[in-house]
Formats: sequence, C-alpha cells, structure tokens
Amino acid sequence: MKIAIKKFKWFEYSFLVTNEYELIKSFKHKVIIGTGSIHFTNVYTLYCADKEASLKKILSSEELISDGVPITFFLRKISKKPFKQIRGPSFMKQALLNCDADVRHFLLGSTEENLGILQRSFTNARPELQIVGTLAPVNFDSTGEEVLKWIEAIGDSSPDIVWVGLGTPKQDYAISILSNQIKSNFVGVGAAFDFLAGTKKEAPDWVRKFAMEWLFRFLQEPKRLWRRYLKGNTHFIVHYAFPTLKDLWKLRIFNR
Repeated sequence: MKIAIKKFKWFEYSFLVTNEYELIKSFKHKVIIGTGSIHFTNVYTLYCADKEASLKKILSSEELISDGVPITFFLRKISKKPFKQIRGPSFMKQALLNCDADVRHFLLGSTEENLGILQRSFTNARPELQIVGTLAPVNFDSTGEEVLKWIEAIGDSSPDIVWVGLGTPKQDYAISILSNQIKSNFVGVGAAFDFLAGTKKEAPDWVRKFAMEWLFRFLQEPKRLWRRYLKGNTHFIVHYAFPTLKDLWKLRIFNR
C-alpha cells in the first residue's frame, strides 16, 4: 500500500506537508511513502547538499521531513501550508511504540551498546514489537565490502522499515545505496539512536519550545559542533532565508 502525502517544493527539495501525528499514523502499517526513503532534514543537511552535488541529487529526488525550526518557519511562510517541525527522535519513538505489531524493524547506526539499550528498552515497553536486526557500522564506503555486509544483513532480516542513524550526510548516501538493493522503507533519523538510548542528552521541552535546541546541543559538544553550526547557519541565512524573505516581500507588494 502506498500512502499519498502532499509535498511542497522549496528550492530543489520536496518536503512532506505533514505533522508527527499524521506521519506516525501512516507508519502504523506496512507502507511505502513516496519513494520509500525519508530524510529528516535540518540546516546542516542543506549546507552539505549544496557543497556536494551527489548529495543534492539524492535529496532532490526523495522525500524530506523538516527536522529544524528555521526550515519549518520558512516553509510555513512561503507555502502557506501547515508545516510542523518533526523531530527524528520523537518520531522514531512514537512510530516504534504505535505501529502495527507485524511491522518488522531494523536499526542501522550508532554503537553496539546503544543498539542493545534501544532493543531492550523498546521490547520491554512493547513485547510484541519486532526488531528483527541491528547493525553498528564499522565504517562507510559506498564501494567497499562493508556496504555489502550491510546489504546482506538487512536483506536477510526482511524488514519493513530500516531506521538509519548515521548522521548527515553519511546516512543520506547510505539510504540511497541500500534502497536500490533492498525493498524496504528507509528513514534517516540522525542522532535519534543516541538520544533514545540516553547516551546523549536531549534538550528539555522548555528549551525546544523557545527554539534553542541548537544551543543546548552546542553546549554539550562545542568542539564538534561549532564549525557545523557556523557554516550551516551562515549558509542557510544567505542561500535560503534571504531569498525566501525577498520572495515573501514581493508577494506582499503584489497582493496589495
């Protein structure tokens, strides 16, 4: 069965016009949404895509979910559609807890420790949940033996949904390669595995309410994230925010 969800094209990319409740509802069954590959996307994802033509080609041909406040804000304004930010960790948790019992899940990413924690915590919360396989990658080489091992392990498990937590842009490349070899739904959820396993702290609700999750994460890992936020945020402002604001201003003048 194929679920039809409306899309809105912003620059080269197609974002699903949905919210967490509707997306979880569609994931309750063994379904293929659009291309079958979904990428939770933030400002840094767009920065990477604009720097790597091969990544842009992948993301411009598949479905994206807005997993960031800035992207969601501009999508809502320019499209006049009810876009909502959907966070990867929250969506993955709710989807696993609410999907049909016969849906088969595979977890690809993070570490053996985190995967063990996730499998135990989810199956304890829901014994009938089918996590049919897990794999903590050693490295990623699109032409190497490691990917062949991934294809074999995932293919042998016959999952309906493969949750991929490798971080951008690694997970986006991996999804593109794997989805061409395996018939399944692939969902790139970034750091969701680490957050749900509790090995990385998630921002409290009140921090997210004020759109300050990025600052919370930066304070947790400043050495790793300062370049990412500086480059990604600056690029977004110049190449996405300003052009969209100009378009909104023109529309305002035109509609007077």
